[in-house]
Amino acid sequence: MVDSYAGAWRSLKILMIAGCVALAMSAKADIAPYSQDFEGMDPDDPSALSSDFWGVFGAVYDGTTGAFLYNYGGVFPAPNDGTGFSGVAVGEGGPDQGANQLVIYNDYNNTGEHDAGNLVEATVFRQLVIGAADVGKTWVFTFDAKRGNIVAPSIADAFIRTIDDFNNATNNLTLDTSDLPATWGRYSLFLEIIPELVGQRFQFGFSTTTTNYVPSGNFYDNITLAEDVDSDGDGVGNTTDNCTDLANPGQEDTDGDLIGNRCDADFDNNCVVNFGDISLFPAEYLGTNPLFDHNASGAVNFGDYAILTSYYLQPPGPSAAGCN
Repeated sequence: MVDSYAGAWRSLKILMIAGCVALAMSAKADIAPYSQDFEGMDPDDPSALSSDFWGVFGAVYDGTTGAFLYNYGGVFPAPNDGTGFSGVAVGEGGPDQGANQLVIYNDYNNTGEHDAGNLVEATVFRQLVIGAADVGKTWVFTFDAKRGNIVAPSIADAFIRTIDDFNNATNNLTLDTSDLPATWGRYSLFLEIIPELVGQRFQFGFSTTTTNYVPSGNFYDNITLAEDVDSDGDGVGNTTDNCTDLANPGQEDTDGDLIGNRCDADFDNNCVVNFGDISLFPAEYLGTNPLFDHNASGAVNFGDYAILTSYYLQPPGPSAAGCN
């Protein structure tokens, strides 16, 4: 049932938060960096998440047509544990997640709508206001995530969105987390701030939609909101740069492996530069094969060979996409 109306609820869901009364967290202009690993939160403290300015909001959609019915609850401080929205989980981490994690799930307190077979959407988020100082910056929402007790047809996602004074969503960037693997992974969403967004609300967080009490939980950890940086000064931020430490403004990537030619001497794509790669170079010397032209000079020469050998027994990159 939820799958049938996924498109409808994803487009209508913006109304849910757009019409809300702003939390205290929205009072300060300019987006601020944020980092949370939940290790300092007491899993037994009901205000653990709300004291970190996480809020929640609910919406209901018709279970047959997918039509928006109503928002509810205003913006409440995010609960810790219980039968609705969110909690600080314990013992679900891997080597990089520590003891505590964030778990996001549906609002199972809304028994009337679950019993009626309607779609209940539960959203957990933080909110800021975009200031003039943010213009030109790219903000990156990054988090670890793994599958919890979520069962189809439940839907889950992570999001960044911006909302204007007329409660219109001017950006709505989502990452579907409905079918995460059971092992932890790292995920990101990012948004560049343009002048037209100044004064608008900036929100990032997670949501779930389900009905009839179907399980919908996922785990999240190591959440950051940070300004994208350009380590090599080539005009391409690290979030998307295919060579993050070496300037390559053209982003040349001849073999399409998401690692730019400038830092990709791994010609056979086995994620290490070794003798097999070096042995391929002589046949291309003084040619024009762009794959071997690391410095984009238009010719394969000794300069490219020097770059190749500097990577010997090392992985290619680094690249925003990593080596796959």
